[in-house]
Amino acid sequence: MIEWKPNPGKQEEFLMLPDSIFEALYGGALGGGKSEALVMLPIVRGFYKAPQFNGIIFRRTFPQLEKDIIPLAKRFYIPTGAKYNDTKHSFSWANGATMHMGHLENTDDREKHDGIEYNYIGWDELAHFLQPMYDYLIMRCRTASNLPAIMRASAMPGGVGHAWVRERFIDPAPEGGKILS
Repeated sequence: MIEWKPNPGKQEEFLMLPDSIFEALYGGALGGGKSEALVMLPIVRGFYKAPQFNGIIFRRTFPQLEKDIIPLAKRFYIPTGAKYNDTKHSFSWANGATMHMGHLENTDDREKHDGIEYNYIGWDELAHFLQPMYDYLIMRCRTASNLPAIMRASAMPGGVGHAWVRERFIDPAPEGGKILS
């Protein structure tokens, strides 16, 4: 098992947000550990220990997943007993828990997730996505188990979705650290 501790401050606060907060954004400059926090959340929170856990982390394109997220997830998930399936782009644990790596290059790609229930949806670089993609996947973040249903995202300024991400998460709390209703 790899020993890992969150960075004190924003990363630690983000990982410890209560399950009652459905959506959360971890924004900031390059190198703050945002992607790592999205990958580590199911481990830190112990979600992977529940057989019914089904999560996904999105990037806009598959090459972005392949370059950044999948290697990071392999580094931390495999020591916990996860097996990676190259064809399905997903990790599975012996108990049945799964963590998928997904991409939404086009708006129509969101429909590939129809009928699926995700307990956890992570969005790496949320401002790279269009708002209809995010809004559509909100309906897929639900649970029929004792696990929470939560969406967590990372973002830096810029990207095609900059305006809607700013309006939704930043403008209501410019200093951050505020729970929005």
